Amino acid sequence: MKIKIMVFAATLLCLFNYQFIFGQGYNSHLSMQGIENSSILSSASRSMGGITINSTNDVSIMFANPAALQSLDGFQASFGAIRRNTSASQTQQWYPLSYYSNFSLLMQGLTRYIPDPETIRNYPPNAGDSVQRPFDNIEPDWKYSRNKIPIAQIFFGAPFQIGDIKLSAAIGIVEYANMDYRYQNNNMLSPDFGSYRYGVFILPTSDRDVDVKNVYWYQNIKQRIGSIYGYGGGLSIALTEKISIGFSGLYLNGQTDDFESSISRGVLKMHRNYFGLYRYLNDTIKTGTSDFTGADYAISGLYKKQNFTFGISVKPATIIKRKFSGTIGIDTLLSNSSKSNLDEADKIKIPLRGTIGIGMALRENVFLGMQYEYLPYSLANYTSSASSHKPWLDASSFRVGIDYQPVTVLSLRAGYYTKAEIFEPEGNFNKGDPVSSSGYTGGFGINFKNIHINFAYEYLKIEYEDKWSTNVNVNKDIRQNISSDIVFTIPW
Repeated sequence: MKIKIMVFAATLLCLFNYQFIFGQGYNSHLSMQGIENSSILSSASRSMGGITINSTNDVSIMFANPAALQSLDGFQASFGAIRRNTSASQTQQWYPLSYYSNFSLLMQGLTRYIPDPETIRNYPPNAGDSVQRPFDNIEPDWKYSRNKIPIAQIFFGAPFQIGDIKLSAAIGIVEYANMDYRYQNNNMLSPDFGSYRYGVFILPTSDRDVDVKNVYWYQNIKQRIGSIYGYGGGLSIALTEKISIGFSGLYLNGQTDDFESSISRGVLKMHRNYFGLYRYLNDTIKTGTSDFTGADYAISGLYKKQNFTFGISVKPATIIKRKFSGTIGIDTLLSNSSKSNLDEADKIKIPLRGTIGIGMALRENVFLGMQYEYLPYSLANYTSSASSHKPWLDASSFRVGIDYQPVTVLSLRAGYYTKAEIFEPEGNFNKGDPVSSSGYTGGFGINFKNIHINFAYEYLKIEYEDKWSTNVNVNKDIRQNISSDIVFTIPW
């Protein structure tokens, strides 16, 4: 019984402290991954690179820029949907090592194709006289893709007047954040003797069994599927003919399906000049659901002239909480497999964020918008029962978009944006430098008097390299979003 308890405790420690024993991956178990992937709500805005500051007569940007509600020219109802396609992959490239000539071949899955040596150099024979082959069919590279069914979004808004004060109000239901997430590494090592950051692996001083160093070999997968939704409203007030302000608030609620696994592939017993691969069983699988709750607010202001717009939007600091409920299954060599219920609770405080932008009419039918988003996520504080720390990096972005209306009934739109991710590559030589990515968007709008139909396409490619002294992992994440909405306006 004591042995089983010790094994269970050790396995839990391994599962929930990857940052200490596992270098590869994002150095953490599933917690708040996906919170930063806030959704762009308007198809017209998405097709222009995500511009929100300078949009007009569009109720669906109310939670990003509530001051723009002042531009509504009647009662407006907007119904939209987003469909997502995600594809991710990892390609591993291993370097030959001088002391362990077949180590890179084993990690690449190639030793299974090498015949056994015809002669034995040592008597009695040892692990250096054989070819080490994996005990499974897991290859180093992997690919993953998923299509997400359309997600509906609904908005209603209208202008009204109290005395001489002009106001606009709206309510809506939206997808606040797309929480889909996946990371996988089929060659996880513990301790990670190729890491640049987590200490130096000391090679054995001899080939004696008493000096052997154990390196445990795993396949690790972390996956989350789901979304956080927002329910709320907004209000805009015209201070003057040119200046308006607005406020919006959202109640956040969502559930995700979480999965984590750590599957043993063997143990490498490292001698000075050779190593052996032996069977080892210490599998852990964690499944369950995470329930997210919180709130999000926005305060914005707009200054508009005939051919020029300047705007600013601020989102105050807010807290999002998570409760996890599920099971953890453990299978080891020292005990029978076991499964236990697991409950967790944690939260993250997201700091104040802001957006500033300008828009201008280049011609009567050509509109250009630019905006900068200040997202100091490095100040976000994550708190669990075990610790409190700041796991993210800043993720600010710059966006530009253009709208060209060749005829009254048609609008053509295109956009571009650059953004930083909240993490840096493993082995990043410039520590604290986040992964950067670029997105391209396009779309069009069709206008029939009081009915507007908008379509948008977005392509985002995230590519980066995780580096160790033993290998490089090339990671690719391609996200494609197709969105559309139909807007009805009844003149007020």
